[in-house]
This record gives sequence, structure tokens and C-alpha cells, in this order.
Amino acid sequence: GQPMMRALQLTEPEASPYQYYFGRSLLVCPVVEPNQTQWACYLPYGQWSSLWDGTTYAGGQSITVDTPLDRIPVFYAPGSLDEDIVHQIRSLPQ
Repeated sequence: GQPMMRALQLTEPEASPYQYYFGRSLLVCPVVEPNQTQWACYLPYGQWSSLWDGTTYAGGQSITVDTPLDRIPVFYAPGSLDEDIVHQIRSLPQ
């Protein structure tokens, strides 16, 4: 089997060395510098949605996302997660 966390750079050399896949569905783009309000994330080819607000992005490019202190940028490919789980995550208190 594959490890639970896999560095995105193993398959996408353009990605930050800090980005990783978590499980089969989640792409995590951790903010690793202090006092950042925005952060660049590389998304592999395909469609990707923000786990937090559902914004959909085209992959194969770097995007800049807002990074409030309480939210790590996390993305998933539409259809790869049960929508009930996504709804529950988005309903968590801020």
C-alpha cells in the first residue's frame, strides 16, 4: 500500500516541497511562513475544490489563496469525497 501522506513533489516537480496528499482524496498546502494572509498552492491537472468553501479551480497551475490563521488550504477532486462529509466539515464552527 501507499503511505497516508505522500509528497506532491514526487509526481509534480513544480509543487512546493511542503505540499502533500493526505489519504486518497485530500491535497494539503500548508503555510510554512509566519504572518501570511495569502499563500501559493500548486494544483495538479484536473479539477480541484477547496475543502472549506467549495471554490473550484482548474489544475495544472499555481493559485494564490487566502490563508486565515484557522484554515490550512486543503483541496479535493470533486466526486472523490462523500458530499455528506464535505458538508459536515464546512459546517464546523469557525
